[in-house]
Amino acid sequence: MALSNASIPLIHALNKCLEYFGGVLVHFKTDNMKQVVVQPCPYEPLFTDALQQWALHYNIAMLVARVRKPKEKAPVENEVKIAYHRIYAPLRNEIFFSIEEINAVISKQLEIHTHKLFQGKDYIRKQLFEKNEKSMLQSLPPSPLS
Repeated sequence: MALSNASIPLIHALNKCLEYFGGVLVHFKTDNMKQVVVQPCPYEPLFTDALQQWALHYNIAMLVARVRKPKEKAPVENEVKIAYHRIYAPLRNEIFFSIEEINAVISKQLEIHTHKLFQGKDYIRKQLFEKNEKSMLQSLPPSPLS
């Protein structure tokens, strides 16, 4: 089954995310956004065909955050805010002439962010990931879903 045109950018972004982390999650928890969830339900949500294909390709169990006021979203939303301020905000006055150029600059900012010490701690995000999470990732399949 071919992916729909609407789902291609999302699937591409998810593939790049797994590639960046160097492995595949056992569980993937998503928000209840329309590009992913057709029918939200805390027990058996209905995912889009594209996301079901993606999860099957990578052998990932799909989960959704609770509807309305999910408690598990607050820490993630805070990390997104921190990443936004450290990665995108410094680039707000820059002018880019190609997608490759902006991606290179974003990659550089991401490396700076992952190597910055946590506030009041003596370790960085990359160390925390490698110590606590990387070993729990499954291997990537030979080719990404396209």
